[in-house]
Amino acid sequence: MDQKFFAVPFATAGDVAAIPQAAQVDGSVSYTEGFGADYSREPGVDPLAKRIPRDKTNELYKAITGNIRQYQLTGFPEWVRPVDNGGVAVLYGVNAYCRWNGGAGTDWVVYCSLIDNNDAEPGTDPAKWSVSAPVNPADLKASQAETDQGTGAKLVGALENVRSAREGKWTFLGDLNQAAAPDYTGAFAGAAVFAQGAGAKVVFTVAAPNASGGITLKVGANAALPLRNFDGTDLAAGDLAVGTVYEAASNGTQWRLETITASRLALYASAGDGAIFGYIFTNTPGAPNTQVTMSFGNCRDSTNQRSIPRPAPLTKRLDQPWVAGNGNGGRTSAVAVGANQTWHIHAILNDATGATDLIIDPSFTAPTLPGGYAYFRPVYSILTDGAGLIRQVIHYPDGDTTKFKANARGQEWAATANGVAAGTLRAIGVPTGIKVRPYFYYQSQNVGGSNPQPALSGIADPDVGVPTLGVGSQWAQIRVSWTNAVDRYQTRIVDDAWSNTAGQVYTYSNDTGDTIAGGVLGWYYPRGRF
Repeated sequence: MDQKFFAVPFATAGDVAAIPQAAQVDGSVSYTEGFGADYSREPGVDPLAKRIPRDKTNELYKAITGNIRQYQLTGFPEWVRPVDNGGVAVLYGVNAYCRWNGGAGTDWVVYCSLIDNNDAEPGTDPAKWSVSAPVNPADLKASQAETDQGTGAKLVGALENVRSAREGKWTFLGDLNQAAAPDYTGAFAGAAVFAQGAGAKVVFTVAAPNASGGITLKVGANAALPLRNFDGTDLAAGDLAVGTVYEAASNGTQWRLETITASRLALYASAGDGAIFGYIFTNTPGAPNTQVTMSFGNCRDSTNQRSIPRPAPLTKRLDQPWVAGNGNGGRTSAVAVGANQTWHIHAILNDATGATDLIIDPSFTAPTLPGGYAYFRPVYSILTDGAGLIRQVIHYPDGDTTKFKANARGQEWAATANGVAAGTLRAIGVPTGIKVRPYFYYQSQNVGGSNPQPALSGIADPDVGVPTLGVGSQWAQIRVSWTNAVDRYQTRIVDDAWSNTAGQVYTYSNDTGDTIAGGVLGWYYPRGRF
């Protein structure tokens, strides 16, 4: 089935404004009337015309997608309090379902209405609401009779029932204690020894989160066995959280959780190690010289420990200091924006809150991070021109290729003497701090003369070394042949060679008369690899 999961409600980080419930005297939008007739009038012509308010439209879509997301995640709507309905109690019909936690932050419980016109708060009147799906582990525990008979749908409640464990039934341990770290101990009453061999299964909660990895689970009089993730990896600190029900199965030598933990979820939340998708750059329409926009995307951070998802495009300003959120400043460094600079855009993650954002910083490997943000990943690099304005480019869907727009083409050479023998190290218009493969348009001319051997002219990566030239050398991207019919030869080519991290390449020739003309069309940088 094709469906849209609303991972983030529409306009979560956007501008919103409340929409009134009642119809408005001035004809503006309301839930009762919607967009009235004034919104169909022609602005600038009809004085009664109204324009569609962006912030209230955002609020409408946010409310719709937020409620749909609630159904997608829980299957049941939250109980509507009178305060959420203008002070009026919502009347529920018989067999209506809702979720409620008493408003006190306790466990959520699914309730079923037993009567029509039910205006009572769930959990306050057993004649009006019944518990449909409890989540308190104690409510799931079977009676001793159910345990002995192996009947009922609840969890086994007596650990001495060895047969239940061997047959694959779950044994409920309740809250585990950690009186002597690293052991978590499940206390129980009963004379028989619990069989924790391969196939034994337990369900438990913890009274306190684990402070570290390397922990064990000790069930009754049995020896303590290592407690690990489902894939056998060690738990990370805080993986066992208070209030979560955990399931674990024994393989005879260790207990393995069948409940996924936070550390495993973070690791497997992306397509793979070092992965990146999306995060495609555009010069922001309307402000292409000062603002940047990155598309939605997801990527692993620079340490490959976390994923940094962005469910919607995000715009940041190079000309203003960083402030969280869309359309705000993006620069975290104290360095002022100037001419012919490189700035790197990083996706960032606040691990405590799960918030993600973008920053713009001169450093590719060690950007200045806002408070609370510990994880980052460079996702794109931008250049400024001689006036300190962002160069306009096209960032292609492959995520690795960038081409300058015609009015923002890279550094030009015109009738410039080429490097001879040792070559000339030249700065070019590509990002610094990283090695990229520039795309050049390159013209070599005035070669030949009385030399009957091929003349060589080209571009080279400085990190490979100074070009070694000579009449018989093949170290070149361009090979120009001289003939006696003419004493001059000219050739043009579009080519590439890797730059160094200082944004430089060598140009060279073995002919003293060689001059070059050209520049940079764009560059290639493989973002998907560290």
